[in-house]
Amino acid sequence: MAGRDARPPDRDMKLSTAQKEELFEKGFTKIPGVVGQKSINVALRAINHSIGKGMDPEKVSVYRSTTYCPELVHKQPVLDLLYETPAWEIVESAIAPRKFKLEGGAQIALRFPVMQTPGALHPHIDGMYSSQNKLRKGSIFSFTALVGILLSDVPNDFWGNFT
Repeated sequence: MAGRDARPPDRDMKLSTAQKEELFEKGFTKIPGVVGQKSINVALRAINHSIGKGMDPEKVSVYRSTTYCPELVHKQPVLDLLYETPAWEIVESAIAPRKFKLEGGAQIALRFPVMQTPGALHPHIDGMYSSQNKLRKGSIFSFTALVGILLSDVPNDFWGNFT
């Protein structure tokens, strides 16, 4: 993986004033086109290869609450989506230059179709204990930012949308 200083200077991106205001007001901002298709394809290939080897059905609920493909969360194809694209500079521009640090690796949050009626789905708050997510009961895991990089289109509600 190339170091931060190896990135071309023209990849430097920062949040605009309007995006910072949206982040402050809504708690999120959507920035399309930050990660190129080539990087997405490399990450998808690694993820699909991992899934293609099979997964223990008894661990699916844990994967759903933590991460699928846990062997990839500290690996180049997935981390490069952040480190080798303008995403890193965008995050730093929202927090502080050279102050942001990735803790714990990436999360591969795959969402498969469910047979429930969409209104019956229950959201969750990241960082809160559940019996499936390996966090200590009674504790709250805090973090500064969550960066979602969608690897495929989500054209309809309740199709795995990030919320």
